[in-house]
Amino acid sequence: MTQNPNCYNLHNDSQQHLSDHLFKLVKNTLSDLVSSECIAIEEDMDVPPLNPGMIAAYYNTLFTKDVIVEVYTLSLKERTKLKGLLEVCIYDRVPVKIDNPNFEAPYFKTFLKVLNLLSCVDVMTSNGWLNALGAMDLSQMCAQGMWETDSPLKQIPHFEPEVIKRCKDAGVDSVYDIMELEDDTRNKLLQMNPAQMRDVATFVKSYPTLDVVHQLVKGDYTAGAPIYLQVAPSRDADDEEDEEPSDPVVIAPYYPLKKMANWWLVVGDPTTRQLLVIKKVTVNKSLKVKLEFTLPKGSHKLKLYVICDSYVGADDDISLDPHRC
Repeated sequence: MTQNPNCYNLHNDSQQHLSDHLFKLVKNTLSDLVSSECIAIEEDMDVPPLNPGMIAAYYNTLFTKDVIVEVYTLSLKERTKLKGLLEVCIYDRVPVKIDNPNFEAPYFKTFLKVLNLLSCVDVMTSNGWLNALGAMDLSQMCAQGMWETDSPLKQIPHFEPEVIKRCKDAGVDSVYDIMELEDDTRNKLLQMNPAQMRDVATFVKSYPTLDVVHQLVKGDYTAGAPIYLQVAPSRDADDEEDEEPSDPVVIAPYYPLKKMANWWLVVGDPTTRQLLVIKKVTVNKSLKVKLEFTLPKGSHKLKLYVICDSYVGADDDISLDPHRC
């Protein structure tokens, strides 16, 4: 600053002027961070981070006005649904525009939203909102370049509308249904050439089939006391006894980067719409996870949600044994 004061809008290079400028800079920055709910200021000295601030730091995301974390923090609510999430990610907030954008093109939708989506999920889960499941669905849509109203079959290569319609008429609605078809039935239904069928087989092999074993650790459930849920997700191997499960690299032609398939493990109460605990994991073959949460006094009917961040239709929700605190 003393070597090039004009670059920093300084009128002179005196020590007093420099100190005043730095004091104002720090004060304004702290004020912006407080208004964005990224930090708190306690007793004029301590500056502890808040959840949005830690999220912004983790994802290397800007906090200033009209950008991701502050927009999410101030815009997202406990009952925000998919439409509201899309409105938060609207195009006019993006600083760099595209000439003649095609808003219906899957690659454009992915470019627009996918890179700022992860912090959206974290902002919602940090508030304990179960509607974060909707943001997780949006993650899948961005990865695959499709809407939630589209058939899950649209993810499979060469599944054009007429192929999807034939499948639907035959009662084949999911990727798992395609897996279970006999070869002759599949060939007759899809009507594809050998090269296309190889592409289909590659995708179907990569599509995750997750087996989830869970167990609530028995104990004296007391309101406010820790409750432990052991979860053991594992990927199914192929028919050969010694063959490893396929590499969890996502087949997603509209996604701009190489992507691994990750999973959110969520325990929530759909009645109160409260999210109790969440953990994001990568399941290469098998995994054991212990989730810890607490419950208020009363009866509870909880669910374990197993949500993929990359594929549509691969999720599961499991009812947990009801219990009373």
